[in-house]
Amino acid sequence: MSNNVLPKNVLLCPPTQYDLRYAINPWMLGQQVDKIKAVEEFDAIVEAYKTLGLKPQFIEQDDALPDMVFTANAGVMIGDIFIPSNFRYVERQGESKLFADYFERVGIKVEYIDESIIFEGAGDALFLGDTLVLGYGFRSMQETKTALLKYLPEDKILSLGLSNPYFYHLDTCFSPLPSGKFIYYPDAFDDQSRKLLEQLGGYWVTEDFCINYGCNMVAYGDTMLTSYVDERIQEIADLENLKIVQLPINEFIKAGGGVRCLSFPY
Repeated sequence: MSNNVLPKNVLLCPPTQYDLRYAINPWMLGQQVDKIKAVEEFDAIVEAYKTLGLKPQFIEQDDALPDMVFTANAGVMIGDIFIPSNFRYVERQGESKLFADYFERVGIKVEYIDESIIFEGAGDALFLGDTLVLGYGFRSMQETKTALLKYLPEDKILSLGLSNPYFYHLDTCFSPLPSGKFIYYPDAFDDQSRKLLEQLGGYWVTEDFCINYGCNMVAYGDTMLTSYVDERIQEIADLENLKIVQLPINEFIKAGGGVRCLSFPY
């Protein structure tokens, strides 16, 4: 959904089966989840969305899909159409049908891209105004852009190459702001993409901010929901007239996810 249209709902998945049963990114190695704290952190995010006026909607977690809590990876909304993900790893591939079924149940049209094109939804597809910014290199293919030309003109899709395996999805190192500006971590991108982001006038953020999943944030209305605050993001918030709500999500960082990963606004 374009940033020009504020979403009314946000899809969340209560962490009833959230756990670390495998490792498909560098964050997951050697970690254990405190399930009680995970529920507390999740509940705080739900309450934060209610405060912002969004309506939390919930999808039941499948017993066999511990990463289903990261609803941002469900797919992408382009206008009034939901396009499900084609997950890279078999451990998450069962999520696609469940998310597609959910959106069909709530009356949203579902369309698919070719299953040969690996694409992990809003983890690698974020609207900056009416331009869809795509990340590729780790969990989504560069060919995603071609697949989505059915829905958007070429000049409204911007592809960026990711280069750091710790920031394997676009939403771990890039976030749109309500004004049409954006934040990004320069060292997460390949040289060409980093130069392009500099030319577009984004706000750089620090490595510490990204390592603590601060960049995996949701900016809605006049508020940033983020897990981490440092002097640089506070400076950016002041320039953008945004207030910051800090939400601890330590249990979800263990799996490589933050506030935005847990959220699918629509």
